[in-house]
Amino acid sequence: MSNLSEVRRLRNMNKSAIVLHSLVLVFIVAYGTIKRQSLEKESNAVDKPYNCFLIADRLRYDAASDKVVQSVQTTSIELDMLLLVCLFVGVTIVAHIIHYARVSKIQATGTNYLRWIEYAVSASIMIVILLILSTGRQSYLVLAVFVMTFVEMFQGYFIEKNIMQRDMSSAYLHVFLGWVLFAAAWTPVIGYLYDAAGAGRNNMSEANDSPDSLEHLIWIIFIFFALFGVVNLVHVWKARKTHRQFQDASVYKNVMKTYFLKYIEPAYITLSFVSKTALVIWVASAVLISPLTWIKFPSELDA
Repeated sequence: MSNLSEVRRLRNMNKSAIVLHSLVLVFIVAYGTIKRQSLEKESNAVDKPYNCFLIADRLRYDAASDKVVQSVQTTSIELDMLLLVCLFVGVTIVAHIIHYARVSKIQATGTNYLRWIEYAVSASIMIVILLILSTGRQSYLVLAVFVMTFVEMFQGYFIEKNIMQRDMSSAYLHVFLGWVLFAAAWTPVIGYLYDAAGAGRNNMSEANDSPDSLEHLIWIIFIFFALFGVVNLVHVWKARKTHRQFQDASVYKNVMKTYFLKYIEPAYITLSFVSKTALVIWVASAVLISPLTWIKFPSELDA
């Protein structure tokens, strides 16, 4: 009966997530479209206010200084910020619809591989948005951060799989790899944030500076991303404790399945919704009301 109540609760959580994410998507599409039309009418600017520009960097040898330096080329790719935000929210809605239909399967296996596929896509898009907002515009860097986050998310699935197989050594390995990839992906985001906030903007006017809340947003999302790793650690800790307590494999699996349904899956759903909503609200309040002027200027990391 306990597992049945947990299944019912998990279905309700996914149903709520579908409704709430749908409301967020409707809001951002309506608000973004209205603001875009308003700004374009007011400014008649050639530059589209919602486009982010990725700069294609190349290394070259400078004979005068005897150093390898970067050569910043012209804009090569345009990404629409509103489209990116709608994309990761839309992917999340579709994923929760699938999760709702698969709750019984999740209960039976004690894992949810489709959640990690969704996170691999949505979390990678989210961190790319943050990197661009931090003025990291090199195409190779954006691709590298996307791929690292994509691979990082799949470590969560491997951890869940290893736990159900009682393979604690492999679970620890994937926890370690997940944290390494997490650090590697976030290093350029934070590096560009503080370069752009400091010396990289010395030659900019105040009007071209990024919103003060950008730093707060990035650290908030950073903390939420880190909490996913903390949930992984708690999951592994519980599995290790249960592994020592119960030698019988069937008892171990039943305990871990119940724990997964009661605590782990709801924790992921909650963290996912809060982190995505925080990013959407910030983009709506700080980005969609003005041109992204600060990311059009090279920072000292591009020099």
